[in-house]
Amino acid sequence: MTPTDSRIHHDNSIESLDVHLEKLRTAVIMMVDDESINTDVIQIHLEGAGYTNFLITDQSTEAIGLLKRKRPDVLLLDLMMPKVSGFDILIEMRKRDMLKHIPVIVLTSSTDAETKLRVLELGATDFLSKPVDPSELILRLQNTLTAKAYQDQLTYYDSLTGLPNRRLFLDRMNWLITNAHREEKFIGVLHIGLDRFKQINDNLGPRAGDMLLKVVATRISDCLRSTDVITRLVDTHPWDNLARFGGDEFAIILPMIENVDDIAFVARRILESMKPVFNIEENDVYISPSIGIATFPEDGADTNTLLKNAARATSYAKEQGRNNYQFYSDEINAQSTARMEMESRLR
Repeated sequence: MTPTDSRIHHDNSIESLDVHLEKLRTAVIMMVDDESINTDVIQIHLEGAGYTNFLITDQSTEAIGLLKRKRPDVLLLDLMMPKVSGFDILIEMRKRDMLKHIPVIVLTSSTDAETKLRVLELGATDFLSKPVDPSELILRLQNTLTAKAYQDQLTYYDSLTGLPNRRLFLDRMNWLITNAHREEKFIGVLHIGLDRFKQINDNLGPRAGDMLLKVVATRISDCLRSTDVITRLVDTHPWDNLARFGGDEFAIILPMIENVDDIAFVARRILESMKPVFNIEENDVYISPSIGIATFPEDGADTNTLLKNAARATSYAKEQGRNNYQFYSDEINAQSTARMEMESRLR
């Protein structure tokens, strides 16, 4: 499954049913029905159950565009609509990687087995007949969102730190870049590598190394949560824009950037957050980050190029003595290219 905007926050702890349901109710529910009275009635029932975030249209021709821009957590879809039917929308969704895993509950007055079989073959998650029973809809919606959250947790979140993993981060980057192209916005990408992590891991053992990574993740998350610049720049919870790529690598994406000073401020805050000692299994451990920064569109117009250049800047930061941040530049690119050519010739 491909997550939407991580609006349902995940962690690795066992939570109470009430807390779980409260998280589910933050989901964005999109409804597409050419008869607005139907969506009005459904919205009233769902609001009564605690849901608050809705995206509604009675123009089926607008559905795919809205899905691409807003990435809802679930879609409630009518079938029989003029110009573009629910079948057409399902077919189009399944063609697109960013849309094909959004859960779809079909709501229709067609109850024959052939229709039901067809929508399920097209990838619909569930099927309800109109007029919809409010209690049944609320239960089906809850079950659908629960299954989605569980699957997202397994597929898109790092099992050690609970942070989004590389796959989810890349998905979110692609989505943000698509929007930035359209709205002519800037994006900053920070690639973080921990200095001397392998040495610490080898000396203290992998269990201590894992504990250190978890504390580092917490410090960076806390830093982002408490940074006014971050909360101003991101359009969701700040920690959703932080990911662990694996090993000692982390990454942050900052949308809606106005100037590079904002990115530098965030980098400095991260450096400061790492200065206090880490107490790992009764060992005092000091570790610092090297941070590489790339910006869209100046340093790359696609996800792969941006991350590659941010990682190059991280390598350069390590060469400059570690525990610092560096913006990607033509000079860094030239040095990296020359190094690769030299290595190739030496081989």
